[in-house]
Amino acid sequence: MNIPGKVASTLLIFLISGPVIGGNLAIPNTFSNGEIADADEINKNFTDTQSAVNDNSARIDNLTKRTLSFPARVLAFTQSTPQTTVSIGDYGLDWEFDGKWSARLMIKRPGDYHGGDITFRVVFMPRQSGVGEAGFFIRPRSLKSGESLNDVLGIESTPVVVAGGANRVYEQVFTIPEGRMGNAWWYITVQRDERTAYTGTIAVLGVALEYEAMP
Repeated sequence: MNIPGKVASTLLIFLISGPVIGGNLAIPNTFSNGEIADADEINKNFTDTQSAVNDNSARIDNLTKRTLSFPARVLAFTQSTPQTTVSIGDYGLDWEFDGKWSARLMIKRPGDYHGGDITFRVVFMPRQSGVGEAGFFIRPRSLKSGESLNDVLGIESTPVVVAGGANRVYEQVFTIPEGRMGNAWWYITVQRDERTAYTGTIAVLGVALEYEAMP
């Protein structure tokens, strides 16, 4: 069966408008107004489009959670004077009760990052006995080449209640909105929250990023 090219083009546009967004699709056959289109060529276009849609759908269904973990000693940190507020310790970074100083993580935006909010985790343990809330806040941002590194508003999360003595491991979890991480480089600053009740030294053991990855 032969179909006028204008009708064939209209049918193809109707089929691929929407579902194939985000997939790579090369249409094998094109038609011009007034041209008689061959049914086999039209069917080939439909078949290729269907395959691309199904592949894209399968990739979305198979999104997986990816975790990137970093030991605390790879973080850059501000050295105070005297150099005691944040310092390298036996377990990672020893952090006294001071919110002015920071540690920083900068990584290239992962190539398989699909979008969506990002989970950021700080793993730590108190170095002295004590009971009360302890924790941090973060300042996440993303940068592109040539852009200035400016300060941004912090993101808070629920502090962790520490109890039972020193050297117990705890985890504080933050959610970073997708809108903050759209550029090529991710830069996250970690600072101690001075509003918490636990005032002893904390050893930061490491940090981790979790995001949805496209297979």
